[in-house]
This record gives sequence, C-alpha cells and structure tokens, in this order.
Amino acid sequence: MTPGRLHVLQIFQPQAGGVPTYVRHLSRGLVERGWRVTLAGPAAALDHEAIRGSGVELLPLEFGRFPRPLADRRVIRLLQRYASAHAVTLVHAHSTKAGIVGGIAARGARTRSVYTPHAWPFDMAAPWPVRHGCASIERWLCTRYRDRVIAVCEHEREVAQRWRVCDGTALTVVRTGLPEQPLPSRAQARDELGLAHDQAVVAWVGRNAAQKRPQDLARLALLLGADTILVALGSGLAGTYEGTTLAVEGGRVLSPRTSTSTVYAAADVLVQTSAWEALPLAVLEGMQAGLPVVAYAAGGTTEEIVDGVSGHLVEIGDVAGLAEHTRRLLIEGKDRRRMGARASALARERFDYGRMLAEIDAVYRHELEIADVAA
Repeated sequence: MTPGRLHVLQIFQPQAGGVPTYVRHLSRGLVERGWRVTLAGPAAALDHEAIRGSGVELLPLEFGRFPRPLADRRVIRLLQRYASAHAVTLVHAHSTKAGIVGGIAARGARTRSVYTPHAWPFDMAAPWPVRHGCASIERWLCTRYRDRVIAVCEHEREVAQRWRVCDGTALTVVRTGLPEQPLPSRAQARDELGLAHDQAVVAWVGRNAAQKRPQDLARLALLLGADTILVALGSGLAGTYEGTTLAVEGGRVLSPRTSTSTVYAAADVLVQTSAWEALPLAVLEGMQAGLPVVAYAAGGTTEEIVDGVSGHLVEIGDVAGLAEHTRRLLIEGKDRRRMGARASALARERFDYGRMLAEIDAVYRHELEIADVAA
C-alpha cells in the first residue's frame, strides 16, 4: 500500500440537501481514522460548523449541475493539478456531475477513482429515452473512469445491476450511517418555533425540488385538519407556490436557518413525500430523534422504515394514505411512542456511523492495494 498518510479527495456538486451533509460527516470521520481529507465543492456548502476545526481541508469549486464544457474543463484541470501537487491517493466523487469531473480528473492524475451516485439519474422520474441515455452515459463512465462504485443502499445496487451500468464485482454497498446529533428538549424546540406545547405537530424536511414533491404538502395539511400543524423545513421553499399554498391550508414554512434538530425535537411525526430516493438522510435523522416516519415507498426509504413497526409506507402520490396513517399515530399516543422507540433502535442497529466509516475505509484501502499490485 502507498506509504505515508493516505489522502482522499472528496468531491460533490449539490449546494444543499443530503449529499453535502453526507460528505461532511464522512470527511470528518475519515480524519478521525487517520486519513488526510480534502473536501471539494461549492463554497456555500463548505463553510459549515461540522467542518470547522475538524482537520478537513477545503477546496472551493463552482460548477453547475448541467454541462458547461469550458467551465467543467477548468474544474477538471484544477482537480488534476491539486491531486498531483498534494499527493492525493484516491478520489471519491459524490452525485452525477461530480462523478463526471472527479472521475476524469482522477484518471488524469493517475489515482484510484470511487463514485457514489446518491440516486442514479436513470432512477429518477423522467421519460424513458432520457433515462436510457443517462444509463448509457453512466455505463460508459463506469467502464472508463471509475474503479469502484459505493452504493448507499441495496436499492441503489439493484438499480445499477438492472440497468447494467457497472460490473457487480466493482460495486459495494455501504449503508449510510449518521453520527447522533444532540436534540433540544421538546419544550425548548416548540418555544423556539412558536408552537403550543400541546399542539399536534407533523414535520417535513426536504427542499423545493421535483424529487421531494413539495406540491403534496398543502393537500396533506388540509387532510390532517385544523388541530394539526404541518411544519416544513425546505431549502428554496419559502415564497414559492408550494410554500404559499401550504400556508393557506394552515401549515408553516420554517426559516431555512432553522436547525433540523429543533424541528425533529418539536415534532410528533415525520412525513416524507419523495418521488425517488437512494437513502434519504432526513428519514434517518427523524428515526434517530425517535420519530415514527410516514413516507412514500420510494427507493431506499423502504430499507429504512419497517412498515407497521417503525413507521408506515404508502404508494408514491398517495397523500390520503399519508394523512390517514399520520392522523392515526397522532391519536394513538401509545403506538406513536412505540414506533418512535423502534425507529430510534433501528437507526442505531442498521445505520451505525462507525460501521459506515470502517467499511468505506476498507474499500479505499482495498482499491489502493489493487493499485500497488498493478504498479
């Protein structure tokens, strides 16, 4: 194996949502395991309290989600120069766009390349020709620019194999794990959000994107009734049609500066309305906080929630089903507390942060051993 301190370059493109959160947690944990880690991504997502003082090195990158050949070429050259000048031994790219520029840069710098899609683009809601084209591109990238794919859940692996985008021997499932976050008391959280202590509170955490279906929130709030408030914490949701209609039906859009810990501590139930997912972090965070989760059965969400045990799953788009299960949990306090306790236990048992770090560390070291043998 390469001597000296091993150096991994983590690259991501989204500015908000689960991907930057995942990569920040991963980077901090790898530093604690002895790795040198550089985190490359949008500056707005790098300047975060989870990174400050952690020992993670930061490399601001600005590249959009959609192809911009000249700008993308500059980013690739920058990454190649950085990897060569700073003895990067492995590149791990997260999400589609980062996977493209990161994989090409890794080849140019002659380092091993690892990729995590966090939801394959051909698994999203799009016309079949678009999905087929995305699968073809991902297949080509996996053939030429990726040494290993790390899937965050079994669903992500199954989708990759169904579309034949990569050799099964080059794909490893490492289920996401999250460090536990301290929560304020229920009373403190409700005071901070201006909620009555005896009010029924349902929470939604996401962002204003087609994937998260925020357009379903207004109808959900209406079906839950006037004695329940649906609070939504979503990047880009304030001031939108979806946010406005939610408010009309008695819900509330929270400030994007609101801590997710405060939202989970204040809530009785967490709901999720995603149309597609890999392994959504909001569900894991809600489970850790001891909340039963009622969600659409999308992607890896079905691996997080045990239907009828730690929450409920309904078909995608079944807002009435979401409302029915949520109302029942609000009425039956004993069932709600039992499911919440089971959700918390499952989060610790199945989605352990230390286990995730150990497994990713092992994947990295295996790839470097292969490189040493090949050399």
